[in-house]
Amino acid sequence: MKKVSVIMINYNTTAMTLSAIRHFRVMEAELEHEFILIDNGERDRVSTEAAAALGLNLVLNDSNVGFAAAVNQGIRLSRGEFILLLNSDMLIGEKAVSAMLSYLDKEKNVGLVGPQFIYPKGHFQPSFGAFPGLWPEFLRFSFLYNIIPGATIAKDTWLKKIDLSRPFPVDWLSGGCLLIRRGVIEEIGEFDEEYFLGVEDMDFCYRAKKLSWAVAYYPLARVVHFHGLSSGGTRNISRFTHDRAGFRRFFKKHFPKKKIGSFLVGLMYDLKIFYLKARAAGRNLFAENLKPQDATIAVTYRCNSRCRMCNIWQDKSVRELPLSAIKNLSDKIRYVNLTGGEPFLRADLPEIVRAVKTASPRAQTIISSNGLATERIVGAMSEILDIDPAVGVRVSLDGLGATHDRVRGIPGIYERALATVEKLRLLGVKNLGLSYTIMDFNIDELRAVYNLARDLELELALALVQNSEIFFKKGDNRITSPEKVKAGLGYVIASELRSFNPKKWLRAYYDYGLLYYAESGKRLLPSGAGRDSLFVDPAGTVYPSNLIGLPLGSLKASRLDDIWTAAPALAVREKMKTEKIEESWIICTIRGEMKKHIVRVLFWIARNKIRVHLKDLRDYLNSFWFKRYTEEGAYPSK
Repeated sequence: MKKVSVIMINYNTTAMTLSAIRHFRVMEAELEHEFILIDNGERDRVSTEAAAALGLNLVLNDSNVGFAAAVNQGIRLSRGEFILLLNSDMLIGEKAVSAMLSYLDKEKNVGLVGPQFIYPKGHFQPSFGAFPGLWPEFLRFSFLYNIIPGATIAKDTWLKKIDLSRPFPVDWLSGGCLLIRRGVIEEIGEFDEEYFLGVEDMDFCYRAKKLSWAVAYYPLARVVHFHGLSSGGTRNISRFTHDRAGFRRFFKKHFPKKKIGSFLVGLMYDLKIFYLKARAAGRNLFAENLKPQDATIAVTYRCNSRCRMCNIWQDKSVRELPLSAIKNLSDKIRYVNLTGGEPFLRADLPEIVRAVKTASPRAQTIISSNGLATERIVGAMSEILDIDPAVGVRVSLDGLGATHDRVRGIPGIYERALATVEKLRLLGVKNLGLSYTIMDFNIDELRAVYNLARDLELELALALVQNSEIFFKKGDNRITSPEKVKAGLGYVIASELRSFNPKKWLRAYYDYGLLYYAESGKRLLPSGAGRDSLFVDPAGTVYPSNLIGLPLGSLKASRLDDIWTAAPALAVREKMKTEKIEESWIICTIRGEMKKHIVRVLFWIARNKIRVHLKDLRDYLNSFWFKRYTEEGAYPSK
């Protein structure tokens, strides 16, 4: 008899499945085992040749029979003393299964054992919990999930942390990686095939415990779980539908008298599925909304600073966008950022603003400036406010004092920038703020600049340092200290969430997107580049964004509305889609996406605002008790 029979189900994930099997054999090279692979796939199926090469016992089902039924097929073919259920999106740690086998050899009353699941980035992933019931499910579906222990799926809560230093008994374990004694199956029977996908593992553990078998979580063995890849995604509507059916089956089977509880749990799932469908419908509603709404326009590449993260000032072409090109903007535009270079070096900047106002009358215009030429800026803004009183200004401030001077390459520019801000405030500019570019050189001063902006009652717009051949003329900007970025942005995000200003909550989400991109290189939301946002360089060339050098057309030759629907623009969008070209997390390509995904954004805000306030409360209570017992000369006992 083999020691372990490993049963794995493939569902349209052949490459991942075969990779998981090869990984298992590297991690458990000395373990006597057999592999039984049940293929439920409908498109991407394991070939008999691949199975033979790996020595697999392959079963090819004609259709997807469900997880429980497929597992039972494997059990009937198995010859092992122990049965290991292993998902195809699971990579076991070195000798993780051997460690669990040793534990079962010592603990004869334990019939099932499961390892600690971790996400690919290394942090804890829930994989066990309490048996389903009204209260455990209410905890899981509500904000109390992060506060009170006892949910159907267990995790660290405010009141209790999970001890991962030793094994402990649990109600149920995930079937994603579950080691079972054959004797348990012989005593309680196979998995219940009335469950198609989900809850069958809870049902199996419940039946085992009723016959006095212990179920143990063994966190000393670890496995990496690419959550949702083998089942269609963690927020897949079909998956939630199967879970709802599974919980209804569980209640009907084990708690037939708890009809109200069963109804209410089903209602929670109904509401969750309704939310997911509504969100999907909202995305579809905006999916093909190809209207140019957010424009970043470089009116000149002339610049009077010498920034370390930008080489625009070295551009000797002295190109300037003509007024005639600006008149070709679309009336669909809602946001315009006039940038450069230094826009205020153009003597005709008031006329540029007038052209924007005429072509795009509903657009909010913001002018970006380094703030160096204070009198020139104030003089131009006094004219501009007569044309459009709503025009705003963002003055760059990338550190305090000498730090900002070195970033911008001009001694004394820090004081000039602050003087410009103060004079613009006195002039009556209402929409006034600072902008800060995050880079290794200045990241230690992000918190200080944020506090300064708050003290001055100014908005602070943040961006990560970027590379661009069409805009910054740089290719060597890098962030090499993501841990410092996390510390700085974490402070800013928490501070914004503590406020009672919804606009700051939205900014907190955007800032979290910066942090997420700095750590992972991925965006939280899709990019609107070339779909609802664009960049125009001083030559009049229209691009999807200032980081994507694929020309859509020329604003000097055509109206933006015509460019947006012409063949070159369609070809660029197709190229971006097929080659998965997108830029980093920048405000001009994310503003529209935040509106399209507003439910997701609001859910993030609600969840994290609660977390911030709970942490503040916990810190206050800890401080209160520490102070009290310190003053009394004693500490509370353990």
